[in-house]
Amino acid sequence: MNDHTDILSKFPGPIVLSSRKKNLALCAMCLAFSVLLVAIGLLNDFSADVTSAMIFSSVAVLFISGVVLFAVLLLPGACVLTLDRDGFEATFAFRKKRVAWKDASDFRSFAMRGNSAVLFNEALAKPNWYARLNGALSGCNSGVQASYGLYADDQADLMSRWRERALRD
Repeated sequence: MNDHTDILSKFPGPIVLSSRKKNLALCAMCLAFSVLLVAIGLLNDFSADVTSAMIFSSVAVLFISGVVLFAVLLLPGACVLTLDRDGFEATFAFRKKRVAWKDASDFRSFAMRGNSAVLFNEALAKPNWYARLNGALSGCNSGVQASYGLYADDQADLMSRWRERALRD
């Protein structure tokens, strides 16, 4: 993990953070389970039990889909967070979201069932189901979907402090 205070010293940037190590680990894990499931499937005869075959096949497809997703996220530029003087741009699976610092506030980490993210309030957020769900669960209406090489607490602190500097200048 990066030290977020070192990253903060690079203000006004731009700086680019990525989550390649995390995605590589998840891709490798999904690949290992996929290989294991395919091997088990080849060694077992599911012809007598159609229900077990369907469940087994569904789980195998799930892990193979995970391999594809995390492999895509390993491509350059697929999963990055760029901080600059004017705002930040979060990219996940090549979908980009740009937010100006003046329109973002109250950065905080949020954990649920072992997963964590950085949530914030966005002045220009569209009032869709995702914003309402985030608001109900966390009190924030927007968020970034990945931790970009930092723990969520450190990333939230970095984004808060970067915003303070940007608005002060």
